[in-house]
Amino acid sequence: MADLSRLRETIDQIDGQIRELYLKRMRMVDEVAQIKEKTKEPILDVNREAEIVFKLTEAFPDQRILPYYRRVLQTILETSKDFQQELGTRCES
Repeated sequence: MADLSRLRETIDQIDGQIRELYLKRMRMVDEVAQIKEKTKEPILDVNREAEIVFKLTEAFPDQRILPYYRRVLQTILETSKDFQQELGTRCES
């Protein structure tokens, strides 16, 4: 059995990687929001969102974890839309 402190260190490293990937993703979302603002496209693209969820969950390797991963995905998508909305609001001010 692995040592608890070693497992926690590994989790901490993974959390740091998740943070960096989230920042990278949100920077891309910022760029998308700027383009949508210029082209007057809506923030919500239901087809794109469904495509993302399908692509990332269709062959998920662990069915026990899949419902939790879906929650994480939904949270990421919701925060991305919220961020785009806030950026749009700031651009209108």
